[in-house]
Amino acid sequence: VSWGVANSYGEIAPLTGIPGTVGATPIQNVGAYGTEVSELISSVKVYDREQLKVKQLSNDECKFSYRNSIFKEIPNRFVVLTVQFKLAKTNQILVKYDELANKLEVTVGESAGQVEIMQAVRQLRASKGMLIDATDRDTYSVGSFFLNPRVTAT
Repeated sequence: VSWGVANSYGEIAPLTGIPGTVGATPIQNVGAYGTEVSELISSVKVYDREQLKVKQLSNDECKFSYRNSIFKEIPNRFVVLTVQFKLAKTNQILVKYDELANKLEVTVGESAGQVEIMQAVRQLRASKGMLIDATDRDTYSVGSFFLNPRVTAT
């Protein structure tokens, strides 16, 4: 994420501070602060344990949905080898998440600078103990797999 922001690929900024590896992100369709990694992935190269061959899966073939993918639907079949991202050069990013908008003092749907978004997300994550701090053992983490509740209006 830091490399992306430093090179003006700002769309990835809301994903800052998430522990883990790039190869794990498509499995869970990792997301934070209004951005899901599936929005940024063009394809995933995998080793298919069933067919015993390397395959390139398109974004659609990954069957991404909220915190889900084909990799979770068919566990142990695929080994993620590489992830191909489709990132556009941009320094301004649409703010899609209430808490982030409040932190940035903007309205959801407005744009903000990539660096400001990355800094705000890191501050929000740190305030929740979700940013690894070598001096604070309570922040040590191997990541998390959780779902925000989906509630329908009645």
